[in-house]
Amino acid sequence: MDVEAKHIVGKGHSIEFDNSTWDKKQKSVRNRYTTAKGGFSPHSSSEMPITDVASMAIQTLNRDFLSLNDALAVLDAAVRSVRRKVT
Repeated sequence: MDVEAKHIVGKGHSIEFDNSTWDKKQKSVRNRYTTAKGGFSPHSSSEMPITDVASMAIQTLNRDFLSLNDALAVLDAAVRSVRRKVT
């Protein structure tokens, strides 16, 4: 995965975006945890299609698995994304 965009979470954890490794026409996201040697842990740094993010978030929210603060942060980000797309 050639990283196009990266968000640093902290303590070796980042969220990375690019074209997927299985199809360069599809976007993917990776939850990366850097190892002590500079690589990343394949057990905790999975890459998934962007199209799976919404269904995972919806199912997580349907089960009330997020804290109130995290659920509100997701809602706020969703509202801001919609506003950017309709203006």
